[in-house]
Amino acid sequence: VIVGFNAILMMVIEIIIEVLILTELYPKLPFRLDFFFLTILSALLGWQALEGIAHKQFDTSINALQVSGLVEAALITGDVVFMETMKDEYPAAISTRAPFAILTGTNLVLVAYMYANLWWFHHEEDEKG
Repeated sequence: VIVGFNAILMMVIEIIIEVLILTELYPKLPFRLDFFFLTILSALLGWQALEGIAHKQFDTSINALQVSGLVEAALITGDVVFMETMKDEYPAAISTRAPFAILTGTNLVLVAYMYANLWWFHHEEDEKG
């Protein structure tokens, strides 16, 4: 649930920040289309998880968790690289992206935890069967 809410929250905030930048109400930062699409993908994965939980049809597969983990890892890597390379040219880079990196890091830890639990469950089932 936390991963889904975090992902959707970050997408909404990302859109709000981009609108504020375009209207010059927020300090200028470069637009990163690839990063924006990763954020949307993360939010869609989170939305699907929340929908599944709401309908008691939550199906977590190892493949879904692997994709989620890769998306979250790409997002956090992108934020860290962006903050490091743009901090001098764009002073708002760190204060804008650090909260996203923290939330994405939380998501990555939770996805890794779910993956490990699911792997362990399947591993125990294989040994029994």
